[in-house]
Amino acid sequence: MIRRLIAILVLFAVSAVHAEECVILLHGLARTSASMDSMAEALDEAGYLSVNIDYPSREHPIEVLAPMAIGKGLVLCDAAGASDRVHFVTHSLGGILVRQYLSDKEIPNLGRVVMLGPPNQGSNAVDEFGDVPGVHWVSGPAGRQLGKGAESVPLRLGPADFELGIIAGNRSIDPITSAVLDNPDDGKVSVEDTKLEGMDDFVVVENSHAFMMRMRKPVELTIRFLQTGSFDAAAVRVVRILMVTSLGDIEFELYPDKAPITVAGFLRLVDGGHLEGGTFYRVVSSDNDNGNPVISVIQGGIGDVESPIPPMAHETTADSGLRHRNGSISMARAEVGTATTEFFICIGDQPALDFGGARNDDGQGFAVFGRVVDGMDIVRAIHESPADAPTEIEYFRGQLLEEPVEIVSLQRL
Repeated sequence: MIRRLIAILVLFAVSAVHAEECVILLHGLARTSASMDSMAEALDEAGYLSVNIDYPSREHPIEVLAPMAIGKGLVLCDAAGASDRVHFVTHSLGGILVRQYLSDKEIPNLGRVVMLGPPNQGSNAVDEFGDVPGVHWVSGPAGRQLGKGAESVPLRLGPADFELGIIAGNRSIDPITSAVLDNPDDGKVSVEDTKLEGMDDFVVVENSHAFMMRMRKPVELTIRFLQTGSFDAAAVRVVRILMVTSLGDIEFELYPDKAPITVAGFLRLVDGGHLEGGTFYRVVSSDNDNGNPVISVIQGGIGDVESPIPPMAHETTADSGLRHRNGSISMARAEVGTATTEFFICIGDQPALDFGGARNDDGQGFAVFGRVVDGMDIVRAIHESPADAPTEIEYFRGQLLEEPVEIVSLQRL
């Protein structure tokens, strides 16, 4: 086992040199990681680093399986150097493991989650066939927790407070099980019972529960959601921006559907070339922060130059649903509604900057409008640069870069 783990880590280190985003795959009940191999291969080809986890789904209850499987995945992502953002792709029980894990633990760099055929509202099949001889042996303790009765784990877990897309199937190769499910169903779970409050997108495919994770359409939809936050190819959900700096390139995706005012304002700066020649000039960390609570960010813009655009109306994180997480880009401001040309990027999660956070006395927080999708190594390099330039403003002491990092150019991709 140790020899195999070392071999996996070496393989990851070689194959994921350019991958900064990891995808943890979790198979379903009484299956193995082999059932997710096709999905893993497609994710690798799309530029992600896939970590396909095997776990003993029939041997333990959900409360034990969740930290076991997800903890293993997080360790492998980190060891491979691809933990800037961690996504999940799950089949069936795997989705419930993610919900269980996130019910009492936090993943600071959590990205998007795609669940295929998840029994989010439990499955009638578990209750109907629970007393059939041999069923408990096949499904194990976790299987007994996937029904709608008193033991149901899915029904006692809360709504999704993470970015979630759900793929449900409406074809069955198991007419006996389908007979006890509400139609349409995939042979194990009804379409309606896959849904979860708080999900961001939902789609139904013409595939069965047993094989949907291997089929072309669900695989394509999964990758699309991880890339854009939507299953709809026609939906304009993100705008990609390439920023070239004197230290290297940073690529962002902006969310006009969630923060339309802020994105529109920032794009005026991009399209007008107003940020070119600007700099990243300020870094804030636990070592030099003069505010409270302590935050970790880099700040850029054009500084004291007169703004070429009017101030933006403030869009709070409560309005947008976005959060100050690792890699988030957000507008700097003084009073509410004064943001113009200065922005910052988060290093690690910064909840104090969200609506209701304590960083600002007004409690309105700052306006997140996108995130870094490539180039967090450049962000960290800026953050670690020497910051002891002289300043007459005591609050900024120890935060201004001795050599500001130039913003050479920005363009839409």
